[in-house]
Amino acid sequence: MTLVRMILDYTLPLICIMSVGVIAAYLFKKPINRALPAGILGSVLIVYVLGFIDLRVGLWCIGLGVLVLVAMFVRRILSHKIDAKEISVWLKSNIVGEYLIAFLMLYTFFFVLNYNKLFYKWDDYSHWGMMAKECFRINRYYFLPDSMLSVHPEYPPFTTLCGYIWCKLCGYYKEQHLYNARLVIISVCMLSSLSVLFEKKEKVRIGERRFDRNSIVRISFAVLMTISLALLPSLYDAAIFRTLYPEGVMIALTVYIIILLLDMDRKGEQDKLSIAIAAMALTLTKQIAVYPFAMCILIYLLISLFTHRKQGETLEGLAVFLPAILGHLLWKFVSGIYVTGGQFASSRFAPELIQEYLTGGAPEYKYNATILFLKKLVTVNLINSYLPLAFIGLFMLMIAATIGLYMGYNRYFPEAGITLGIALGMLGYIPVMIILYMFGFSVEETSNIVCFERYMNTVCGVATIVLLLITIRVCFEDRRRYIAAIIVAILPIIMCPVGRLKIEFTPGYFAENDEEVFYKDFDIIKDNTPDNSSIYIVNNGNESVNNMFTYYLTPRTISHEYINPDKYSVDEVVDYIKYYDYVFIVNAYEAFAEKYDTIFVGGNEKLNNQQLYKVITDGDDVRFERVN
Repeated sequence: MTLVRMILDYTLPLICIMSVGVIAAYLFKKPINRALPAGILGSVLIVYVLGFIDLRVGLWCIGLGVLVLVAMFVRRILSHKIDAKEISVWLKSNIVGEYLIAFLMLYTFFFVLNYNKLFYKWDDYSHWGMMAKECFRINRYYFLPDSMLSVHPEYPPFTTLCGYIWCKLCGYYKEQHLYNARLVIISVCMLSSLSVLFEKKEKVRIGERRFDRNSIVRISFAVLMTISLALLPSLYDAAIFRTLYPEGVMIALTVYIIILLLDMDRKGEQDKLSIAIAAMALTLTKQIAVYPFAMCILIYLLISLFTHRKQGETLEGLAVFLPAILGHLLWKFVSGIYVTGGQFASSRFAPELIQEYLTGGAPEYKYNATILFLKKLVTVNLINSYLPLAFIGLFMLMIAATIGLYMGYNRYFPEAGITLGIALGMLGYIPVMIILYMFGFSVEETSNIVCFERYMNTVCGVATIVLLLITIRVCFEDRRRYIAAIIVAILPIIMCPVGRLKIEFTPGYFAENDEEVFYKDFDIIKDNTPDNSSIYIVNNGNESVNNMFTYYLTPRTISHEYINPDKYSVDEVVDYIKYYDYVFIVNAYEAFAEKYDTIFVGGNEKLNNQQLYKVITDGDDVRFERVN
């Protein structure tokens, strides 16, 4: 049965992905490397919009649409409007090729990597995984009152919806599906960026030979770059392959949009729909994703400047970014009805607070934190490799690339607009992150500039990947530069330290998971308590463990408020926990057991771990009855 389940987990999402890709390629009259990202991202956005009614409505509409299109296609075949030879030619020229081979390789690789993989970071238990689990449970958004999510319900839902859809396709919720969904989004966008940049065209040649004449060369290069692009994220401290953090998806979507903007000039036409869909997905990935979205607009304007595009055409092209703005505002408006405040609430960035900071009237810890942040820009290596590079170093590299690209060609060169846009984006990212650290985070988070590497790597990852792709393309334009192109292509493989690869690419089946220690605890509670019960967890304040219990025991109401034996009397503790249905002892730590054991046990009995008690109240009388 496990083997059957594994086969279904592999094939069902793949069949749906390929169906969407083929249908999108047929409708948009584009090859699959261009149609698949738009098809997948567009499907998720359909679920997003209709999800304000019910998430299942979006799934039903997509399924119905697919059935209608398939029925229409079959009808055309039966009426002899399309013959088998025509279908074969179309599939060979638009679907089958190096892009499909590379995608299937990555899809299989990530399926094996993520099989049976569980969570490793407390963020996944507290909100990223919890969001998807609640959406799957109630088929509605996690900010609504009937959701059990209590951490960051204001966060945008794109990556969550990807996981939700994948779980629905497989028929059940499991952590490995969430990993697979986000990594497929990253793979599709990165491979499409690569294939669009080196797409088969009459004008694109490898030296004196056309790029599309040698399939072996194309497939070999696609495989090489697929491996490189898969390893590149592991250079950064973003744990892209081990967590549900959305930074990897943000980077992939931003790179994809930038490459489409470059291709827009090369092809002499705009792939407006793909850009609009990807931009909308980007703004719905995370709150800070508004910044890389703004950077994409800046890059578009700079490309227009470097290529002397007419003002009217430039303004018309800006319209492709409008749906992203509307989609973002829709989420802000609807979620704001149910959620007040939040991590980046506007009240935290009141003009008087910013003025107080600028005039020297803010608390001293903020100024110390600002100095620490600026020091980290110069000293902290954001690339975990044998060639470390700090944020300011990568900024200087992008400036140098801009100058080199612009001065090295006697023609208008849109690539220079991209590198300059990224460099300016990196420069503007510094004050934006200072403001967020000073006003959007807690005192402890601000004082320690927490997650500096992960937050800064959003822009650094985009800069590195785009610079890598542009450099390879420039090298491939001249046959004499083949060796240089190959060297640049394999740089990520060479730079990846073995230790980092071991951490990132340990298959979930073999990985050690902290929560395995608590599986028996979860089973005891699930087997002996109803879903609507409330349970107080006795633990020693370990936040990671507490988040695990909240995540795995949903929809039960879990409380794990730490009780300090030095502060509370026996009567006060009884008065506090009597309002719960059950009490479960995870960790009967010594101080708690010595002072409060009489609440649960009597005589010479000892309070032990893995004990569940039912709270029984009779007027003012409260007692705790052992269940297991």
